[in-house]
Amino acid sequence: MTFPSIMMMALSLSPGLSTTRVFVGTATDMKLGTPLYAEEHEELYENGKRSRLTSTYRDESKNVIATRTVDFSQHTFMPNFRLENRRTGYVEGAEMVGNGLRLYVRRTANEPFEEKVIPVSQPTVVDAGFNSFVQTYWDSLMSGRKLYLHFAVPARLEDYGFRLYKEAETTIGGKSVVVVKCDIDNFFLRFLLKPIVLTYDVESKRLISYEGISNISDDNGDNYFVKIAFSPLGP
Repeated sequence: MTFPSIMMMALSLSPGLSTTRVFVGTATDMKLGTPLYAEEHEELYENGKRSRLTSTYRDESKNVIATRTVDFSQHTFMPNFRLENRRTGYVEGAEMVGNGLRLYVRRTANEPFEEKVIPVSQPTVVDAGFNSFVQTYWDSLMSGRKLYLHFAVPARLEDYGFRLYKEAETTIGGKSVVVVKCDIDNFFLRFLLKPIVLTYDVESKRLISYEGISNISDDNGDNYFVKIAFSPLGP
């Protein structure tokens, strides 16, 4: 074995180097059960921690309809992110600026950007930071404790209070899973807005499926309501 090949092997085995993890989500319409789009995700890990997530969304004809980048380097729960919908020109995102959180949105390709810097309440989650929050407070959730958090919503340039709690434990395909619900922390709005339902694999603490409003909209700019099944396990 040559010296360069030995060096390459050593680098690939060295701890602390970056690694990637790839998984796919298939989204179907909640009411009709018809396929809508597929999500292709690539997570980058550095020193064992999730540092970046890149997502590509494709329609049934494999055309790219949206892209998303998520940067966890500054904060695990409040990553900087940007989502672009190629069909409508819709763009949304968030980034930390000093002690605040900048939210921005462009609703169509012909409209200007809107933005607002909001104060950060604790704890606040942004986009894919939600799963980091769930995994961090896993033991509290499993104990039956109800958790409260703020969810930043760029489309509204605001954050909203939500509740997170364990709904049930069961088995799927011989594996232990837990169903977690997330609903808005407002008694009156709770009757108008359906909760998000998430199913996690107990052993890995990773997402098996998601049911609720999508971050992807149709050609008219209306967000889908979907069930997303991940393969292999999701984030």
